[in-house]
Amino acid sequence: DAVRPQVARHALEVLSAAVWLLPASALEKMIPFFSLMGQRALRDSESAVTAVEEALAILIPLMLRKGLPLRALVRGWVRLVLASPPAHRFEFLDIMLRHSTQAASEAGEGADAAELLHCVVSQLLYRHLQHAAQPRSRKRSKSARRSTDPQVFKLAHLLCTNAPAYVQLRTCMLLIASAPLMASSGPTSATSRALTLCHFTFVTDQLGTERLQAKAVESSDVQELQEAADNLFALLVAATEQTNIKLRSLTQAEIRSSSEGTCWKALNQACYSSFEALNVILPSGFLGPVTKLLANSDSSLQSTAVNLLSAQLTKRSTKLRAKIEEGQLAHLINLICSIILSVMHSTKSQQAALLCLDLLARECCGIMPEVFEGALPVVLQVLRDPTAVTAVPALLVTSTLVVGLGVRLVPYMPVFVPLLLEALEANVLPINPSNDQVLIATAWFDGCAPSLIGALPLFLHPYLPRFLRCVLRIAEANIVITSSNSKLVDKADAVMQALAKTVPMRHLLPAMVSVLDSTTQAGPASFVQLLRLLQAQLRLRPETESQAHAPLAFQILMSALGYRESLPMPASSLSEWATPIEATGSATLAQLAVILNEDIFSKLFSNTLTWAFGSAVAPSLARADQQQPLREPSRALAFFRVMRGSQLVLRDFFAPFFALALPHCIASIHKQSAPTAALAATPVPTKKRRRSGVGIAEQIAAPQVAADDGTNSVSMQHEEVAIAFAAAEFVESGLSSLASPSTEDLRALESALISRIGNKSSQHIEPVLLRTLGKLVTFQGEEGCKLLHYALCMATRSDEFYMRRGALRGLTRLYATLKDAALLHLPEAVPFLSELLEDGNSDIRAGALDLMRELEQLSGDSLLETGA
Repeated sequence: DAVRPQVARHALEVLSAAVWLLPASALEKMIPFFSLMGQRALRDSESAVTAVEEALAILIPLMLRKGLPLRALVRGWVRLVLASPPAHRFEFLDIMLRHSTQAASEAGEGADAAELLHCVVSQLLYRHLQHAAQPRSRKRSKSARRSTDPQVFKLAHLLCTNAPAYVQLRTCMLLIASAPLMASSGPTSATSRALTLCHFTFVTDQLGTERLQAKAVESSDVQELQEAADNLFALLVAATEQTNIKLRSLTQAEIRSSSEGTCWKALNQACYSSFEALNVILPSGFLGPVTKLLANSDSSLQSTAVNLLSAQLTKRSTKLRAKIEEGQLAHLINLICSIILSVMHSTKSQQAALLCLDLLARECCGIMPEVFEGALPVVLQVLRDPTAVTAVPALLVTSTLVVGLGVRLVPYMPVFVPLLLEALEANVLPINPSNDQVLIATAWFDGCAPSLIGALPLFLHPYLPRFLRCVLRIAEANIVITSSNSKLVDKADAVMQALAKTVPMRHLLPAMVSVLDSTTQAGPASFVQLLRLLQAQLRLRPETESQAHAPLAFQILMSALGYRESLPMPASSLSEWATPIEATGSATLAQLAVILNEDIFSKLFSNTLTWAFGSAVAPSLARADQQQPLREPSRALAFFRVMRGSQLVLRDFFAPFFALALPHCIASIHKQSAPTAALAATPVPTKKRRRSGVGIAEQIAAPQVAADDGTNSVSMQHEEVAIAFAAAEFVESGLSSLASPSTEDLRALESALISRIGNKSSQHIEPVLLRTLGKLVTFQGEEGCKLLHYALCMATRSDEFYMRRGALRGLTRLYATLKDAALLHLPEAVPFLSELLEDGNSDIRAGALDLMRELEQLSGDSLLETGA
């Protein structure tokens, strides 16, 4: 009676009291009446929810005490709710479940919350399936359309999500167990296939909900949750095995085209998806079911177990360390190793097993190292015959085990370190390594190398030469840089830094000396890397250690100096080859000089002079035509280039050593081939005379006369010019420091520069010669360079065009350097410049005219009229 709700309530109370007096048969006849009354109540307003809850709280216990079946009552209530408007369906079903569970518990019924929830959810899924199977027709009645509302699937999820985490897991287990295909071995119908797939889909979706994951984390009864998860896990394993067996019995065509094959494939995929979803919410004691799954004979399930374990180790490493037992861990490692070595598993499964072992080792090797000692031989077995898929994770596991086991591995190093080096050599020694080889080498340098250097630095010396050859080889390899292998060079550089910092000099320097020959043969890039390694160790190791092993370091530097003569080089390339080696050698020598005291470095420098020039003392420079050619021009060239770089870094510290090398510099600048020397020695006329343009043109075009001893070859010219260039640069840098050369050396240097500037073969090095001359002028000042000025003026009267032009340019540089102070030399220069104004060559006349005008501006006088 909707008009009089209070009367209806009193009537309901009377009926509830009469339930005790009526027999069960009479109560069963009254159920339709209650359903009719319930439908009317459910269509009412919000107050219906309260009324229904009060009614169910009274009626359900009474009906159970009278022996009515609870599941029948629940199913009837579900049908009643589905026939009502959708607004309060969830509330009505939730009320029914709560009161039914409570009444069943009080009455001692066998049904628990999960069974009742399963009863409701399975009925909702069946109704959902009926709706999906019915054709959409506008002719269906309103009640029929309402009874097959598609929202029932969502309603089932809402009801399940509202339950505790362990109840949800048990409900999922019951849904899988009650799926029609799981209990049938014969022919299947379309309805049973659809309903089974519906159950599995619901379970997969439910396990993946964030609400369930959150409830599992917050669950207070971990043991109950663990039990429910284990049972569901075991049922999923059985379901997966069944689907795998069924799929293996079907052909690929049947799986792709038949409805039965499609269904079994979808069920199989749903099983694996459920594993992954359940893996997220498993409590920390998950190792039991995963370990059992690793021992499964089905390789696909073993691979799944490895993936699950890998995911769990990534998320819950702290809980694992706290709860895992040694026996359980040892059993788990044995199962993983059996997968790694088994030929029945795919490389993907082996890869997953290796990654899983790596994660276990990272978390547990430090606290239980003895358990992992047997795993290293298994991993090394993979490296004996690696594939592109397994090599990288195997190297990763090896590096983790090396760090975890540490000095426990020292007795086994003669076995496993050579094997690791063989794996590295196979991938870095080829001239053109493939992308896979580059990836493996990168993994080696990223994992194994830092682990070995960090954990066993004092025990690596027997293997350092092989290791160094591989590291240095990276610089010469023709690697196609891609996004996947661009890190190889960076990783190799990082390994070099780690070697320099961690390995003692007494171990590393002898190994570096032993690979000098092979490094020289490999190429200049490898040698540069070797020098950088030496430089890094000099910088990173204690100074006392560097001082104690200075001879070995200097031996490596001497090899850098001798790199030019170790290779057959064409004369045209003499001045370009090995420049990176010389630059790196300069920086390394400077690093060594800072560490050593002056006495030790002086001895080393003297030995270098003897090596480069045959003697530490330069020969007399009295007569240029008596200069003997260098025994090894390449040595002199390397000496000047390397020492100049060190000189720029050390600056004033290098000043006394510059004075020792200056005589050799002068001799190198002064050295000329025989015809050039003879021309330079020609007496300079003291009288003014006009030169014809024809004579000059003939001199430029005329070939030089070859010397009888063959010293005027093209190769010899290239050598001496390149050495003069390097020596001039060395002198230019040295004059910028606090050097104090003798007067005799200064006069010899002036003579050498003038003779070289006036040499035809030295045209392309003229800028550096003029810069050196300018430095010499600055060093001596306006008073000190009087003799230099006079010598340049006298050289302008040479019969040789190149000598006159060079002298004119030298005077120009001298005046530009002195600026206002050049007025001191002006009276002496004007007559000589006046002669050049009448020279037969237009270039010389133009240059002399320009210089005269500059001097006019400087002095303020009209020098051109005076000269005329």
